[in-house]
Amino acid sequence: MLKNGGSLREQKEQNSVFRVFRNPGLLFFLSSPSRTRAFKGPKMPLVATFRVDWFRVITDITRTGVTLYELASEVGVSKSTVHGWKSGSEPKHGDGESLVAFWCRITNRGRDRLPMIVYRQQFIFRGSTV
Repeated sequence: MLKNGGSLREQKEQNSVFRVFRNPGLLFFLSSPSRTRAFKGPKMPLVATFRVDWFRVITDITRTGVTLYELASEVGVSKSTVHGWKSGSEPKHGDGESLVAFWCRITNRGRDRLPMIVYRQQFIFRGSTV
């Protein structure tokens, strides 16, 4: 028997530690009070910040048959720079915009389908103002 006569789905949602709320560019998790006795505080949103996954962007482009050299000449940088971006470094804003535009053209996808990864997650504490 479920407590409060609710459905199994409602019971699972009540017991879940995090609830997810989506917003363009940000992902909100609303945390419930912990099941341990150490924390019995109010609900706090967990905000996730995203950034472009440059490895997947470059991999998507090269899977269409474009070489790193052709990609580098299209963006206007050296081949070693593109290889560095694929290894984990971030391009400058203008170079990143050129790379995103080229990715959109090659893959026939919009900017909203750009591969993203979670960059940072943090709780937002709402304190009372005095």
